Amino acid sequence: IAPELDLAVLRLDKDSTATAVDIGSSESLLLGESVIALGNPFGLGHTVTTGVISAIKRPVQTERRIYQDFIQTDASINPGNSGGPLVNIYGELIGINTAIRSDAEGIGFAIPVDRAMKVANDLLNFGVVQRPWLGVDIQDAAVQVNGRRQVAPEVSWIYEEGANLQKGDIIVELNGKKVQSRGDLNAYLSTLKPNGQIQLKIWRAGTAQTVSIQTSSLPDAVVDMAL
Repeated sequence: IAPELDLAVLRLDKDSTATAVDIGSSESLLLGESVIALGNPFGLGHTVTTGVISAIKRPVQTERRIYQDFIQTDASINPGNSGGPLVNIYGELIGINTAIRSDAEGIGFAIPVDRAMKVANDLLNFGVVQRPWLGVDIQDAAVQVNGRRQVAPEVSWIYEEGANLQKGDIIVELNGKKVQSRGDLNAYLSTLKPNGQIQLKIWRAGTAQTVSIQTSSLPDAVVDMAL
């Protein structure tokens, strides 16, 4: 289970007759593309609704945090649809229905399938979601960025020399995507594999800078320290 990403892997009974859905891709979705949502809204089993993709890479704010990079659709999604598939006209899975705007109609959100499959494979193969490690500890901090007050992840501790980050750095973008909290940063990192190169936009001493980070897997020594 990955509660911070609102995803989990379920094990079916070996005698299950369920048919696996074909997996599509959420990388090249088009605005206006037709989609179909399936689920059990209000206990009405196997309900099918249709609509289009209204937007991609949408942030979704809840009481606890902001989730990033969701698919927005006007296909009707209601309580009971969560966890159900969002498919394209070929019946391929492109998203996992997960949220709605309760004060609006025709505004629903789905987790992109590319992220969901990466998380599922990590949970099956490793038991946890594999994230690149930046060599630092992060905490949420209230900061002023471009004259606006916001919450952003702040570097609170450095583990590695030469990590290109310093204590007190405020991370505002990762690979060109805005970052608005520690959970936000972890959600982005969860879509990437360790041992790669990433670009961070940071605020350091009131100045915007871009730094390149070579990531790694989380060292056992750091895990032991946290236990």
